[in-house]
Amino acid sequence: MQNSRIAFLIPALLTLGVGLPRANASEVEQRLWLYFGADLGYTAVKPDATLRESSRSGYAAHLKVLGSKYWEKWVGDLGIGYQQHQASGNDRFSVLPDATINVKTRSAFLEFSPRYRLDPNWQLGAAFNGFFGTDVAFDESTATDNSGFALAGGVRVDYETPGEAHRWRFGAQILHDITIAGRGIWWMMADIQFGIPLFGGESAPAAVEPAPAPSPVPVVETPKRPVAPKFAEVTPEKGVKVYLGEAVLRFKTASAELRPSSKQILEKVAKYLKKSPDSWQKMRVDGHADKRGKIEYNNRLSKARAEKVKSELAKLGVPKKKLTAEGFGPSHPIDPADDLEAYALNRRVELSIDGVTDPEAIVRDLNDLK
Repeated sequence: MQNSRIAFLIPALLTLGVGLPRANASEVEQRLWLYFGADLGYTAVKPDATLRESSRSGYAAHLKVLGSKYWEKWVGDLGIGYQQHQASGNDRFSVLPDATINVKTRSAFLEFSPRYRLDPNWQLGAAFNGFFGTDVAFDESTATDNSGFALAGGVRVDYETPGEAHRWRFGAQILHDITIAGRGIWWMMADIQFGIPLFGGESAPAAVEPAPAPSPVPVVETPKRPVAPKFAEVTPEKGVKVYLGEAVLRFKTASAELRPSSKQILEKVAKYLKKSPDSWQKMRVDGHADKRGKIEYNNRLSKARAEKVKSELAKLGVPKKKLTAEGFGPSHPIDPADDLEAYALNRRVELSIDGVTDPEAIVRDLNDLK
């Protein structure tokens, strides 16, 4: 059983091991959030053949409070809760016919869950519950003085609604015991959580200093407005980014459907990439929107437009296995201003090409295409 528990834990540890925070999260995401949650579901206890115990099943219920920290691609939960675990079954060791056994376990627990953010709503990762109290062996004993600790681990998936003032999570998790000797225990539970933001990660304001002596009023220069990037540019990571603004790539209003004239530029890019397949390794199609409208709508629309461009490139012969698509909504504007000029500049699709052998040559060739 020990080997099976180690094998069960490996995927969770791999998920945890690669969970390094990433930068560039929005101000809202940098906050610490507080979640109040409840889990309810099915549980099963399977004792080893060496134990004089009967198999049993029932329900488990959890109430918990969690602190959540967000990064660009990851979210981590840490909190505490209370468990009610009740399982019953036929007592096959009793001399009485049709005898049953009913085992109740009440305990506190610690919860830790690192999850990868598949998109703005969906999260997938590991979950660990550490149970502690007067009896966390989940056995048939009625003793209440054998204090201890038991660890369970597994996988968890969550759907999270967006929001700055509050959020809801709806999820499911499957856990299996890791440290309990002599019996295997499963938890299969549905989860609901309600969260509110606590505070951001900004540094505290500096102490108030005496006002300096009056000085001449400086001449304020009007800041220059951002301009559209070049069609193709070399990125700081030595990749290549291709900017497809509204002037060359047009969609129907509030739709992911491309206008016929927009497909010409995609045909040129696809033809070039097919000629030198070994000069690049992968490409991500990024969809971006302006700030008007609801953020969840803009996230969905930008993702749909990115998927449409990815599909068109694949139809034109670009290897599909090298392509991915992502929607960022209004979270990465080129121009943060609140006017029509900025909106038009921020509505765009970008092709991020990585693993480039000679980025300067590819940028030169792509700019010649336009």
